[in-house]
Amino acid sequence: MNSALDLLQQNDLATSCEAKAALGLLNSSHPFTDQLATAESIHIHVKVDDTTALPHDSIAAAGGQLDYEKEGFIKFKMPGGVNLIFSSIAVSQDDLAETECSRRARPFVDHFGIDLRSEADDVAALFQSIPCKAKDAGWALVSQGDSGGGVHCCHVEVKAKYWVYPTACSGSTIPLEFAFGELKVNPVSGGCDLRPMAPDKAAAMGGLHFVINAFARSLAPLVAFLLRPYAMLMRRCSNNRWRFDSREFAWTAKLEENIEAMRDEFLAVQAECVPNLKDVLTGNQQMASTGWRLLALRYWSFDVPSNCQLCPQTWELVRNIPDMTMATFSVLEGGEHIPAHRGVFPGLLRCHVPLLVPTPADSCRIRIGQESHSWQIGQSLVFDDSFEHEVWNDSDQPRIVLLIDIKRPLPQPLRAINNWLTRVACSLFVLGTTNWDELTVAPNPSSDIPAEEVAPAAVRSPALSR
Repeated sequence: MNSALDLLQQNDLATSCEAKAALGLLNSSHPFTDQLATAESIHIHVKVDDTTALPHDSIAAAGGQLDYEKEGFIKFKMPGGVNLIFSSIAVSQDDLAETECSRRARPFVDHFGIDLRSEADDVAALFQSIPCKAKDAGWALVSQGDSGGGVHCCHVEVKAKYWVYPTACSGSTIPLEFAFGELKVNPVSGGCDLRPMAPDKAAAMGGLHFVINAFARSLAPLVAFLLRPYAMLMRRCSNNRWRFDSREFAWTAKLEENIEAMRDEFLAVQAECVPNLKDVLTGNQQMASTGWRLLALRYWSFDVPSNCQLCPQTWELVRNIPDMTMATFSVLEGGEHIPAHRGVFPGLLRCHVPLLVPTPADSCRIRIGQESHSWQIGQSLVFDDSFEHEVWNDSDQPRIVLLIDIKRPLPQPLRAINNWLTRVACSLFVLGTTNWDELTVAPNPSSDIPAEEVAPAAVRSPALSR
């Protein structure tokens, strides 16, 4: 499996976190060790934008052999019983539910497949034991093929499938596909029984949460237009300044005194599994940098409890900051550039507390309006992010800041109006375009700390704390 994973990572078709999740299948403590040991093959299914743009030469050099190809779908057999599948067509219910705003940036690993081809009694018994094992692990499960008609995928079919959905505390939320029975080729049929949506997500999609998200997405452009005069009013209240003296906010001093503790706590988290912004904020492809990551403790007024448990010292330091709507570690990898953009709501101010700054200082900088600024340890930067800003990291080192958003200090009655509009903005701009499944950080699977002590089950949007 290592060679296949190296191939995917070298060609930016999988992240290191996804690769570690794949290797986690080989861990002796995995709930489905027996099924994995019996599998004839394992496949890694990757969603891509264009299957014709794959690195065919690199795949062939790694020993890959083309097994099947149709428009938007291609399968390679790799050495060691590992298959690689790439698709741009819809293969899951999640694909069908995507909108322009909620579409997840490609590429990403959609699922891992475990192929139990033998129909011998012992293998059948292992397959039938999957629901019990999933229940014991606390993982959701969906079955396919119960009616006896088999399960179809493009030109092939198998007897039955179980889809298992791990929780974040297991180290990965990538679904597992267990396919049972002889692989029968049916060149006449081109249909596909889509991968089912995870049960909790399906319930949310069918409920009030989905309605609210859809309504938020439809209203967001109108609200953005209507907020323009409000932005002008907010700037006038602050004398049109983009930068604020951090000493105006007493809590910045306490954070600056604890920079080392917060930095060490963050670095103890498995850094490559900290979510990319492109996966969290699915509605803004302009910001789809693979090197901009965030670990959110509070995200647009919603707490993320499992992430807070990963960084308890930092959470204790920030949780009582007055009028705080956002607290997140923000990482910009070396060589990355964040295009010019504006904050979505002018009623907030943003604070950067530098935790790790590349050298030389001018190799990493932010432009706000017409002025440029480089971060310095011990000096918080408080600014109005409704001004256009842009960030460069020309070094080969990551830049890490603790990012804090607070409601803009205002006199009454503007303060009351701004508080209400902030809640509206959180719903319309963020709840409609945020992939909440990606917001939670999965703990390191190799950690000796029991997963339940690191973080509880995956945070879904209905379960977030406000």
